[in-house]
Amino acid sequence: MINLLFDNDKAIPLQFNIQNPYLFPSGNERFDNIWNFVSNHLTTSECLIIDVDNIDSLYAGRKLFNILTTEGSKLPQIQLINVRVKWLYNAIVEYITTSKDFSKVVDNISLQYSLSSKFELSNKAEIVEIKQLDGVKYTKFQIFNIYNTKVKFSVCNEERKNEVSFCVSIRKIKSKI
Repeated sequence: MINLLFDNDKAIPLQFNIQNPYLFPSGNERFDNIWNFVSNHLTTSECLIIDVDNIDSLYAGRKLFNILTTEGSKLPQIQLINVRVKWLYNAIVEYITTSKDFSKVVDNISLQYSLSSKFELSNKAEIVEIKQLDGVKYTKFQIFNIYNTKVKFSVCNEERKNEVSFCVSIRKIKSKI
């Protein structure tokens, strides 16, 4: 279909520029096809939003971890909704703190979990602040890379009192050099 639009002209790059694309893949194969399209034909200027509710949890977790740690040059921000693999957050924190090459990590990551478990503070957390406001517990902290302490990420968790979900935002802090 795209080739018809561009008349199979290889000189014209097949790129669509979208501020905030919102993707609803249903099934692993469709997720792979959608991701192939996104990585080859889509430029996201603000935030790529993916609802992963209809993807196998283990498969999605592995695929999403790879995207979050290798596609930073293509994606300024990514928001994952209905995440059900708790280890994804821990794996991202571990990668950020121990990787020697974190240049490809997406700078802004938001994980909206739909789990019945509670958020657990990373043992790598530093400068921890906890606040309660209107039934929401906010936990904010920083994590540092062990090989380059100038590389730091700010993590903020929102946990609502009567809900079975929580949201974690991970943002790279730009160094002031």
